[in-house]
Order: sequence, then C-alpha cells, then structure tokens
Amino acid sequence: EQLLVIEELKGAHRRLLQLLLALEGIDGPGPLCERLKGIRPELLDHLARKDRFYDQLHALCAKNADAGSASLAKVFSDNMRVQSAAVRKFMQGLDAAPSPQLVLSFRTLHSVIRSRLQTEERAVFQLYEKQVHKGATP
Repeated sequence: EQLLVIEELKGAHRRLLQLLLALEGIDGPGPLCERLKGIRPELLDHLARKDRFYDQLHALCAKNADAGSASLAKVFSDNMRVQSAAVRKFMQGLDAAPSPQLVLSFRTLHSVIRSRLQTEERAVFQLYEKQVHKGATP
C-alpha cells in the first residue's frame, strides 16, 4: 500500500508534464495566464500532496532509525519546499494583470518543475521505496 503512493505520484507527474507541455506553445501573456489559472488548482493540490509525501518519508526514515537517509530526505524536502513556495508565489501572481514577461517566466517555471519531477523519480522515490522495504524487513 505504501508503494502505491509512488505509482500515484508518477501518474500525477505524467499528467502535470502533459498539462505544462500543452502550454508551451501559447503566445501572449493573456491567453497563457488564463490557461495557467485553469491548471492552478491541480498543480497546487499536487504540491500539497508532495508536502505530505515528504513528511511520510521523514517518518519512515525515523522509524527505521536511518540517520543517513533521514539527512538526505531532509535535504530533498527542504529544496523541494523552496521550489514549491516559488511555484505557489508564481501561481498567486496570476491574479494580477498579466506581465509581459509571463511567457518567459513560465518557461523557467516549467523547466524547474520538470527538473524537480525528474529528481523525485530518479532519487527521492527510490529512497522512499528503500525505506518501505527496510521497514518491512524484520
């Protein structure tokens, strides 16, 4: 059941990447702003879910008394929470008049999100799976 969390998050990653990729070709801050507002609830919900995931990862490391993994998990968590705060701030800014720089800012944001998802799938999820298996072994 704990490993199902990873599969659900990977599915959410694929969906978010599709949504963001679909926005890449939109020219002009006005239309892009409206489309971003459309995906905002899903993206913000995903970030909240990720915050809970990192809390679960910390709890697993503590339960397994794995100080090295706990330290690594903290580094990942702290970094991802900073990124989440930046994404949240960007999304809140959509309620103001669209900036002429919105398209460029979105491209940067998309790159940051894509990099984050890759890091999670390559490293963080493996760390989580390792902790789940470690906790299941007597």
